[in-house]
Amino acid sequence: VVSETLTPNNPESTTSGVDEEDEEEYDEAEEDGDKKEESVKNCDPGFELVEAHCIDVDECETGKNTCSHSCENTIGSYQCQCPEGFQLSATNSTQCEDVDECLLLKPCSHICLNSIGGFECQCPDGLLAENATHCTNLSCSHTSTKVNGKFQCTCPLGFVLGNDERTCEDIDECLIENTCSHECKNTIGSFTCSCPAGFILARDEKHCEDVDECMENNCPQTCENTPGSFRCLCEEGFQYDIPSNECVDINECDEKLNLSQCEQLCINYDGGYECACKSGFLVGADDSTCMDINECAIQNGNCSQLCQNLPGSFSCG
Repeated sequence: VVSETLTPNNPESTTSGVDEEDEEEYDEAEEDGDKKEESVKNCDPGFELVEAHCIDVDECETGKNTCSHSCENTIGSYQCQCPEGFQLSATNSTQCEDVDECLLLKPCSHICLNSIGGFECQCPDGLLAENATHCTNLSCSHTSTKVNGKFQCTCPLGFVLGNDERTCEDIDECLIENTCSHECKNTIGSFTCSCPAGFILARDEKHCEDVDECMENNCPQTCENTPGSFRCLCEEGFQYDIPSNECVDINECDEKLNLSQCEQLCINYDGGYECACKSGFLVGADDSTCMDINECAIQNGNCSQLCQNLPGSFSCG
């Protein structure tokens, strides 16, 4: 910050801000006893009369300064100040003028452009800015592009410019959320998405779609597609056998399975079963229980005289 003190217009002013004539009058009055208090009529520039005293005027606060930028009050006067990049004019100590850093400081290694309140360093074609003020040989790992009059290193898709602003570094797309819906594998400059068994990569090459295995008709009877898989279904009375990929008959008459409701005999066939009864019995209306046949009711059981019905049989008497 540059500043300069503005001196009062009266070079013979005292630190108290009271004229010599006023002091003489005051001394005479004191000696004569005619006055009991100070009698001050005039104050030096930069002071004002308040209750017979000269008080400093804050020109910065009252707006009585002519500074172009900022102002700092001093006893009996004030100072003008300038922000960074400016200095007080040599011909007008209240005005700030731009500092030509390029001329005074020579801060740039190659090209310096002065601006109001500052400056900018630039590099010629073929050189790259090493920092704010110095240029270095342009040596890019991939390509360079001229942007706003400056050359800078650029990277192809899938890479990002490193901290040295020269080298291109691979982007691990798999660390970015929602890159692949299932599995992601990073590659140099790119990435690939893959899908688990039962899924296939969609056209966007990012999302996985279910494979309808039933379209290939892999089941012997009925195929039901499921997300990522499928299952084979068989008609009633059959069950699916994975090793043979066939629907095999269920033996409902197998006592271990306890599937039939037959009271006496069970006859298995492909896809089902039926109940039967021993001699002298007849399958009931429920197709599972057995009812005794009354042979005596049919032509007296072919007996010549008396016929006696027995469970599952009869006797003649």
